[in-house]
Amino acid sequence: MPTPAQQAAFKQMSFGERIKINMNGYALFFGFIYFAFFLKLWRQALILIGIALVYTIVANVLDVPDGADRGFGVAYAMLCAMRANMLYYLKRTQGDIGWKI
Repeated sequence: MPTPAQQAAFKQMSFGERIKINMNGYALFFGFIYFAFFLKLWRQALILIGIALVYTIVANVLDVPDGADRGFGVAYAMLCAMRANMLYYLKRTQGDIGWKI
């Protein structure tokens, strides 16, 4: 948990600085490939592949409209982008982080 001083410092940052800290552009565009091959977060990459495969199967069986597919794609990319920095930090500071996502 961040301390009150850290929260106050975060709120004083500009919007661009907060985005830079909270999101990873490479993970946004490359998803599980970035997790697996660049960050060496194999377990998290497998979870992301599983999420995409389950959605793809369900979407094909239920004949989901294109708008829902696009929405899932955006949400999936944002999940990757917002979790990459934090998961990599945990890996570097705690070692093996298990199957967290």
